Amino acid sequence: MLRRQDHLLFTLARRSPRLFRLVLRLSMRGLRQNPERFSAKLAAKMSDRDQSLLTAPDTLAVLNNDLREALHQGTSGMADDLMVLSWPWPFPLEDIQVPVHLWQGAPEFDS
Repeated sequence: MLRRQDHLLFTLARRSPRLFRLVLRLSMRGLRQNPERFSAKLAAKMSDRDQSLLTAPDTLAVLNNDLREALHQGTSGMADDLMVLSWPWPFPLEDIQVPVHLWQGAPEFDS
């Protein structure tokens, strides 16, 4: 389930891509300047278990490095990804006729 803020961003991406890119660029300016603060705010919105994983020093260092690298050349790549995610898939999932494996997380963190 999407948080309200995510839903609003996806709606904005579909209805006004130019405004969406501007909002993203402005909101990511603070992230580029202080990724540690951004990741702390991100963790605060997560479950206790996710917070403990995200705030572990080794995980936090990797996340902050990834955030810096993701925004090194600006927000256009992130904007493109989020805009693609905001649209429904052009086919029903039932049409997939090959085996599909979804992987997320690590086995040691099963819920």
